[in-house]
Amino acid sequence: MKVLISDDSEMIANRIAEMVYSIDGIDVVDKTNNIQDTLTYVNENKPDAVIIDPHVAGTSGIDLVRKLRSKTPMIILLTNQIFPQYYKRFIEAGAQFVFDKSLEFDRAISVLKNLNIQRVS
Repeated sequence: MKVLISDDSEMIANRIAEMVYSIDGIDVVDKTNNIQDTLTYVNENKPDAVIIDPHVAGTSGIDLVRKLRSKTPMIILLTNQIFPQYYKRFIEAGAQFVFDKSLEFDRAISVLKNLNIQRVS
């Protein structure tokens, strides 16, 4: 399973990558830090999942999720903007999961583990 990480914080992207690398069968294929690089990478390489901060440089987040939803099967958001109204809008835009970046890193990684297990089975 190929995973793209998109976050404008290099420290956060590296932390996510370390956690994802620990899962057998899942590879972090790249890290991006802005909307254009994220869209270009997804269009050219078709990752199986994108873990993204929806507020990466150059976007409101909702628009990015809408653009990604038809290009990648799994969109996992990690955000500090976890207000109920944002959560609902991200899900409606096409994200499968929305997690609080400060509290739910582990849940995002668990989702990837479960997806990988289902994919292999």
